[in-house]
Amino acid sequence: MKYTIRSFNEEDLNNLAKFFIKAYGSKTIFQDSIFLKWYFGFSQFEKKSFITSLIAVDKENEIVAHYGELRYALILNNTPVSFAWGVNAYTLPEWRGRGINSTFVNNMINRHDVFGVIGFTSKTASFYRELGFNTFENKRFNRYALNLNEKTFDIVKIIGQDFVKARSLFKPVNFEFSDGNVNVTEISRENIDNFYLNCEYPAAAVTQRDINFLKWRFFDNPYIKYHCIAYVLANKILSYAIIRVERLHSTDFYITRIIDLLGIKDYMPEVLCEVVLRAKGSGHIYIDFSSFGSAYGDVLEKHGFSFLRNEDAGLLPFVTCPVENRLNNEYIGLFSKKYKNEISRLTEKQIFFTRTDSDRDRLNNIDQISERKSAQ
Repeated sequence: MKYTIRSFNEEDLNNLAKFFIKAYGSKTIFQDSIFLKWYFGFSQFEKKSFITSLIAVDKENEIVAHYGELRYALILNNTPVSFAWGVNAYTLPEWRGRGINSTFVNNMINRHDVFGVIGFTSKTASFYRELGFNTFENKRFNRYALNLNEKTFDIVKIIGQDFVKARSLFKPVNFEFSDGNVNVTEISRENIDNFYLNCEYPAAAVTQRDINFLKWRFFDNPYIKYHCIAYVLANKILSYAIIRVERLHSTDFYITRIIDLLGIKDYMPEVLCEVVLRAKGSGHIYIDFSSFGSAYGDVLEKHGFSFLRNEDAGLLPFVTCPVENRLNNEYIGLFSKKYKNEISRLTEKQIFFTRTDSDRDRLNNIDQISERKSAQ
C-alpha cells in the first residue's frame, strides 16, 4: 500500500469529488465542481487555482487522503502576516496510521507564518497540541442567540436538546429598537466598490478583511446569498454584520444567522438593531452568532442575546439541512514557527474568529443547491 504525497491540481478535480463522496457520503457538497472551484480557488497572495491542497495518491493515482488550506491574512498585533486555515483533512480508514496526516500538517505549517485549524474533536485537539499548536485550553466557539419566537423551543425539542435549560437561558425580548439609522445601509455586489473598510480590529489576532476579501468570501459565493449591513460615514464602512437566511430543515421555520461582525464597537448597536428588525419583519424564529473570543459579547448581551458556552452552544442546531443534535466540536488551534512566542502566549480574550474563518459557513449537501436556485 504505497502512496505519494503531492499538490492537488485541476486535473485531479474529478478524482477529488469521488474521494469526498467516500469521505463524507453521497450527498456531500464537495462533489460539485462549481463549489470546489470557488472554495479552493482564492488566495489573497496569488491568483492561482488548486495549489492549496495536498493529497496522497496510491499507485493507481486514486486519492486516499486530503488536507486543504484556505489562504487568508492574519492581523497579529496590528501587523498582517501570511496565514492559512487547514480544511477537509481526511484519510480513508484503510490508509490511516501511516503518518500521512502528520506529513500533511508539517508541510502546511512550513508554508505560512501562521497556520490554523477549526472544528475537531477533543481527541484531535491532543494531536495538534502535541505538534505544538496553541489549542487555548481546549476551549470552543461560543454562541450568542436571540430568541424571537416560541417556535425556537420546538427546534430544541426536535433535535433532542435540553428544553428546560433552553427555557432558563434564552432571554425574553423586551427591549425597544429605533426605527433605523440613516447611516446604516446594505452593501451589495453592485455598490461595494463605492466603499472602503475603515474598521478597527477588536483583538490581537484576527483575520484581515478588505473589500476584495468581502467580494470573494460573500458576494461571489455561487450558492449562498449574503447580506452586509453596515454603518457608513463618508463612504467608510465603520462597522458591519454579514447575515444569511437559513431554513431549518425538516420544518418551515427560518432563522437569521450572523456570519461575521467587525468594526468600531460604538456603531455596532445600530447595525444589530437593523439585523433584528429585518429578522423580526421576516418572521424568523431566532438569530444566532458564533465566535471564538468575545469582542462584541457585551454589545450582544445588552441587546438581548443569550450567551451559550461549551455544550450549551448545542441547544440550537449547528447545521440546518437537516437540523440535528451535534456536539460542540468547534475547537481551535494556531501554530507558528516564525511567531512562536506570540502565538503560544495568546489567550481566548486576545483573539477573535467567526464563521467567516476557515470553512465554518457553507452548503453541506447537494440538495441545498436546487433549493438555493429556486429561492433566488
